Amino acid sequence: MGMNRLKRFLNKKKKFIVFLLVASFLVAIPATAERVWATSSSSTKTEEEKKKEQEAQNKKNEAQEKLDDVNDEIDAIEKEKKKVEKQLKEFIGHTPLQVLCGAILGIVTALIIV
Repeated sequence: MGMNRLKRFLNKKKKFIVFLLVASFLVAIPATAERVWATSSSSTKTEEEKKKEQEAQNKKNEAQEKLDDVNDEIDAIEKEKKKVEKQLKEFIGHTPLQVLCGAILGIVTALIIV
Protein backbone atom coordinates (compact mmCIF):
# COMPACT_ATOMS: atom_id res chain seq x y z
CA MET A 1 0.00 0.00 0.00
CA GLY A 2 2.74 2.47 0.97
CA MET A 3 4.84 1.66 -2.12
CA ASN A 4 1.93 2.61 -4.39
CA ARG A 5 1.62 5.99 -2.67
CA LEU A 6 5.33 6.56 -3.15
CA LYS A 7 5.13 5.65 -6.84
CA ARG A 8 2.14 7.97 -7.38
CA PHE A 9 3.97 10.78 -5.60
CA LEU A 10 7.10 10.33 -7.74
CA ASN A 11 5.03 10.09 -10.93
CA LYS A 12 3.38 13.43 -10.11
CA LYS A 13 6.81 14.97 -9.54
CA LYS A 14 8.05 13.56 -12.86
CA LYS A 15 5.05 15.00 -14.72
CA PHE A 16 5.72 18.41 -13.17
CA ILE A 17 9.39 18.26 -14.13
CA VAL A 18 8.55 17.29 -17.71
CA PHE A 19 6.11 20.20 -17.84
CA LEU A 20 8.84 22.59 -16.68
CA LEU A 21 11.27 21.24 -19.27
CA VAL A 22 8.76 21.64 -22.08
CA ALA A 23 7.89 25.16 -20.95
CA SER A 24 11.58 26.09 -20.85
CA PHE A 25 12.15 24.86 -24.37
CA LEU A 26 9.03 26.62 -25.62
CA VAL A 27 10.45 29.86 -24.27
CA ALA A 28 13.96 29.26 -25.63
CA ILE A 29 13.09 28.19 -29.20
CA PRO A 30 11.32 31.39 -30.34
CA ALA A 31 13.95 33.50 -28.62
CA THR A 32 16.73 31.71 -30.49
CA ALA A 33 14.85 31.98 -33.79
CA GLU A 34 14.44 35.73 -33.29
CA ARG A 35 18.14 36.13 -32.58
CA VAL A 36 19.17 34.12 -35.65
CA TRP A 37 16.80 36.08 -37.87
CA ALA A 38 18.01 39.40 -36.47
CA THR A 39 21.70 38.61 -36.99
CA SER A 40 21.34 37.13 -40.48
CA SER A 41 19.17 39.86 -42.02
CA SER A 42 21.59 42.73 -41.79
CA SER A 43 24.99 43.56 -40.42
CA THR A 44 23.91 46.98 -39.16
CA LYS A 45 21.43 46.71 -36.33
CA THR A 46 18.82 49.23 -35.42
CA GLU A 47 17.89 49.98 -31.84
CA GLU A 48 14.77 47.84 -32.22
CA GLU A 49 16.81 44.88 -33.46
CA LYS A 50 19.26 45.29 -30.59
CA LYS A 51 16.35 45.38 -28.15
CA LYS A 52 14.86 42.21 -29.65
CA GLU A 53 18.22 40.50 -29.51
CA GLN A 54 18.62 41.46 -25.86
CA GLU A 55 15.11 40.15 -25.08
CA ALA A 56 15.93 36.90 -26.86
CA GLN A 57 19.11 36.55 -24.84
CA ASN A 58 17.20 37.24 -21.62
CA LYS A 59 14.63 34.56 -22.50
CA LYS A 60 17.41 32.11 -23.25
CA ASN A 61 19.03 32.86 -19.90
CA GLU A 62 15.68 32.42 -18.11
CA ALA A 63 15.18 29.06 -19.82
CA GLN A 64 18.66 27.96 -18.79
CA GLU A 65 18.00 28.99 -15.18
CA LYS A 66 14.74 27.04 -15.17
CA LEU A 67 16.50 24.02 -16.62
CA ASP A 68 19.16 24.24 -13.91
CA ASP A 69 16.42 24.45 -11.26
CA VAL A 70 14.69 21.40 -12.75
CA ASN A 71 17.96 19.45 -12.73
CA ASP A 72 18.46 20.38 -9.08
CA GLU A 73 14.90 19.21 -8.31
CA ILE A 74 15.53 15.90 -10.10
CA ASP A 75 18.70 15.34 -8.07
CA ALA A 76 16.87 16.14 -4.84
CA ILE A 77 14.02 13.78 -5.75
CA GLU A 78 16.44 10.96 -6.55
CA LYS A 79 18.20 11.38 -3.18
CA GLU A 80 14.88 11.52 -1.34
CA LYS A 81 13.60 8.50 -3.26
CA LYS A 82 16.53 6.37 -2.10
CA LYS A 83 15.97 7.37 1.53
CA VAL A 84 12.24 6.71 1.33
CA GLU A 85 12.72 3.33 -0.33
CA LYS A 86 15.12 2.23 2.42
CA GLN A 87 12.74 3.40 5.16
CA LEU A 88 9.80 1.76 3.41
CA LYS A 89 11.60 -1.57 3.11
CA GLU A 90 12.42 -1.51 6.81
CA PHE A 91 8.88 -0.49 7.70
CA ILE A 92 7.16 -3.13 5.55
CA GLY A 93 9.57 -6.04 5.92
CA HIS A 94 12.45 -7.22 8.01
CA THR A 95 16.12 -6.43 7.76
CA PRO A 96 18.44 -9.30 6.78
CA LEU A 97 19.72 -9.48 10.38
CA GLN A 98 16.16 -9.86 11.71
CA VAL A 99 15.48 -12.65 9.20
CA LEU A 100 18.66 -14.50 10.22
CA CYS A 101 17.85 -14.19 13.94
CA GLY A 102 14.31 -15.39 13.31
CA ALA A 103 15.57 -18.44 11.40
CA ILE A 104 18.02 -19.35 14.16
CA LEU A 105 15.33 -18.88 16.82
CA GLY A 106 12.94 -21.08 14.82
CA ILE A 107 15.50 -23.86 14.49
CA VAL A 108 16.42 -23.72 18.20
CA THR A 109 12.72 -23.73 19.20
CA ALA A 110 12.06 -26.72 16.94
CA LEU A 111 15.00 -28.65 18.45
CA ILE A 112 13.83 -27.89 21.99
CA ILE A 113 10.28 -29.03 21.28
CA VAL A 114 11.31 -32.23 19.50
